[in-house]
Amino acid sequence: MRTVAIIDGHGFDTTHPDLAGQWADTFNAVDQTTNVMPTQTAEKHGTACAGIPGAEFNNTLGVPGLGGGFLNVQAIKIGFNISTSFSFSTSSSKQAAAINRTMTLASTVCISMSFGSSTYQT
Repeated sequence: MRTVAIIDGHGFDTTHPDLAGQWADTFNAVDQTTNVMPTQTAEKHGTACAGIPGAEFNNTLGVPGLGGGFLNVQAIKIGFNISTSFSFSTSSSKQAAAINRTMTLASTVCISMSFGSSTYQT
């Protein structure tokens, strides 16, 4: 089994039925915990990003992940101060902590960072 690290600002619904049992690791770079659940129910971006590679394969729910049952997900949340328009704040130190966490699993073969901004971190 290989792992894809997904770094996202919004968080991940770890109870999603198509992702149950697919989590290799969870890490919240904002508060240094393992709680990556979204703070608002409409925050679905991280969960959707995790489903692309990691959704369970042939379980009759949703669509199968591209990993074909051979990938699981390392979910890493980097966002805080999430607004009602679903924008969020992050920092270089949180992004670095997230990337460093991906290196703690020998099974991690890829990092996906799905977040953007009109400004850039150093």
